[in-house]
Amino acid sequence: MKALIIEDELHALGGLKRLIGKHSDVLELVGTATDGKQGVELIEQTKPDVIFLDINIPVFNGFELLNKISYFPSVIFTTAYNEFAVKAFEANAVDYLLKPIEPARFVQAIERLSPTKRSNSPDQEYQMQQMLKDYFSEREFSSISIKLNNRVIFVHLDEITHFYAEDKYVMVNNLDSAKHITSFTIQELEQRLPSRFIRISRSVVINKNHIREARRNFGKSYEIILCDKNSSRVETGSKYVDNFLRVIR
Repeated sequence: MKALIIEDELHALGGLKRLIGKHSDVLELVGTATDGKQGVELIEQTKPDVIFLDINIPVFNGFELLNKISYFPSVIFTTAYNEFAVKAFEANAVDYLLKPIEPARFVQAIERLSPTKRSNSPDQEYQMQQMLKDYFSEREFSSISIKLNNRVIFVHLDEITHFYAEDKYVMVNNLDSAKHITSFTIQELEQRLPSRFIRISRSVVINKNHIREARRNFGKSYEIILCDKNSSRVETGSKYVDNFLRVIR
């Protein structure tokens, strides 16, 4: 079976390549991609039997990728942790691998691949759409909990301009420019936040409804000025600038 890896984390990419190499009697690696755009192009070019697909990849994520392809291979998702996604995958018979991927679990995943369920199967496409529907309905939440001494307060998402990583913490910034430490990682926020929140760099997720202005820098990056009290400024990262450009076009 022809296999394709779509993964932007170099460590995870290397691990999957080694695992596939150990099972060369079953899988033939025909290519790798590190973002959604490359992934779509390679799927259409190579027409693999199976793809190992990370959820959080640049340009557009794994779910958006699936909505853009016309050729449907079997899909094995890879994810750090997301109980909502896992439930959806299990309910719709789409396999997944939790990172770090264990060799024994990898074997189980490839054993579940069935030649009758790949390459544009109507049943597979239906299952994929159901999985996407379930995932996105589960991922919505309306507020972020913040611990303050012996209290827990809730900040509504509409009041939040952006999240950003600072040292070992992820901070939330609201319209009053008040800053609080959250218990989420940037990756978790990208997975769970509604679509109005977009990741623009490795360390920043912004609320597109609170963009005041965007200024083109030298090269391809943008400086974004937000609508909070202090007019916070954040900058797009090179791998994520297309996420931002899709919003302003």
